[in-house]
Amino acid sequence: MTNRAPKIAAPQVRVPALGTLRDAAAPAPGEHLEGLRFTGLGPDEADLVDAELVGCEVSGWSASEVRLRGARLTDVAISGLTAARVDLSDSAMADTRLADSRIGACEWYDADLRSVVISGAKLTFVNLRGSSLRDVVFRDCVFDEIDLAGARAERVAFEDCTVTGLRCEQARLRHVDLRGLSIGAISGLESISGAVLGHRQVMELADQFARHLGVVVTD
Repeated sequence: MTNRAPKIAAPQVRVPALGTLRDAAAPAPGEHLEGLRFTGLGPDEADLVDAELVGCEVSGWSASEVRLRGARLTDVAISGLTAARVDLSDSAMADTRLADSRIGACEWYDADLRSVVISGAKLTFVNLRGSSLRDVVFRDCVFDEIDLAGARAERVAFEDCTVTGLRCEQARLRHVDLRGLSIGAISGLESISGAVLGHRQVMELADQFARHLGVVVTD
C-alpha cells in the first residue's frame, strides 16, 4: 500500500484592487479614506487609529511609532514602511500587501488577516497572539521571533523566510506550510498539528522534538 501525503491547501490571495488614485495630504485617525495615494509620510502622519482605508496606496512611511490600532484596511498596498514599533492590534486587513519594510516590534495581536501578503520585510518581533489568519503569505522575510500563541491560522505559507524563534502555544493551525521557513527553535510543539514541515526541517529540529517527547537520544 502506498502512503500518500495529505494535500496541502495553498493560500488564496488576491491583488489589491487599486483604481485611479488621487494624491492626498496627511491621513488622520478615525477617517474613511478611499482611492487615495500617500507618499513620504513621517512622524506627524503616524496616527491612523480606527481609520478605514479602502483602495489606497501608501509608499515611503518613516516614524518611530506607527499607530494603526483598530484600523480597517481593504485593497491596500503599503511599501517602504520603516518604524521601531507598529501597533496593528485589533485591526483588520483584507486583500492587502505590505512590502519592502523594516519594523522592530509589530504588535499584531487580536487582529483579523484575510488575503494578505507580506514580502521583502525584516521584522524583529511579530506578536500575532490571538489573531485570525486566513490566506496569508509571508515571502522573503526575516524575523527574530514570531508569536502565534492562541492564534487561528488556515492556509498560511512561508516562502524563503527565516525566524530565530517560533512560538505556537495553544495555536490552532490548518494547512500552515512551514517548509519555506528556516526555524531556529519552536516552542509549543504540542500545538503544531496542522502544520507542514519538510524532511530536512524535521531532522534539524529532531533534538527539540525528542526533548518535548521526553526521549533520550544517545549513541
